[in-house]
Amino acid sequence: MSLTRLHVRMLLGEAGVPEPDGLALQLSAALEGPVLFYLRPDAAEPAPGAELRLVESWRTLVERVLIDDARS
Repeated sequence: MSLTRLHVRMLLGEAGVPEPDGLALQLSAALEGPVLFYLRPDAAEPAPGAELRLVESWRTLVERVLIDDARS
């Protein structure tokens, strides 16, 4: 885990974000694009539940951005 991802995960955890690991991955990937290359294991199938966790973390990100934007 990169230092950026660890730091983002810690901040998200302190903010009470559900599933901070997935969201930290998404946000750090935006900062450090190559981190996404390491998500795919050598095996043909991804880890169980990996896709669902990524979808949920993107949903959380979008909802929070839109909610915060609507309040402004």
